[in-house]
Amino acid sequence: MDRLEEELLAGFDEDGETFEFAGPWLKRPADLDKLVKSQNTRVREVVASIGRDKDLDVLVNDPKRDVRLQVAEWGREKDVDVLVNDSDSCIREEIARQGRPRHLDLLIDDPDYSVRSMVAFLGRDKDLDRLVADPDWRVRESVAIRGREQDLRRLENDENQAVREEVARQRQMQEDLPK
Repeated sequence: MDRLEEELLAGFDEDGETFEFAGPWLKRPADLDKLVKSQNTRVREVVASIGRDKDLDVLVNDPKRDVRLQVAEWGREKDVDVLVNDSDSCIREEIARQGRPRHLDLLIDDPDYSVRSMVAFLGRDKDLDRLVADPDWRVRESVAIRGREQDLRRLENDENQAVREEVARQRQMQEDLPK
């Protein structure tokens, strides 16, 4: 690791969310131009978290998931349009979390349960209508968490105990609400 990479990493909080940190680096474009090409994954991840457009344009196609995830979290349209088809379910789940209808329309059929669960958590009626019958119990549990009565009725006798318990929890919460 060279001096510039060490300087970048030394000043950056591990969570990658320190906006006070990014400001001074944005005033050093020549250094960022070098760092975006680093062989060190963590350096590229930190560069992505700074969010400079020209760096995100490069890093959206990075081979490392953590770098692409940082790009996805910025939510730029052109990046999420690429990353909605990413090979890593963690990236696709982040795209679902952002809730763009055209991406949810694609991700409702995702092969990974965690992505479909995120679609259910967002609670669009047309998605819940389909996902209530999902083959994966974790997706059906996410549907139950939304608390729609028609889904709770359908899931109250689900084959999975966790789903039935969530239905009971939702019903109890509804009973506890002030009338």
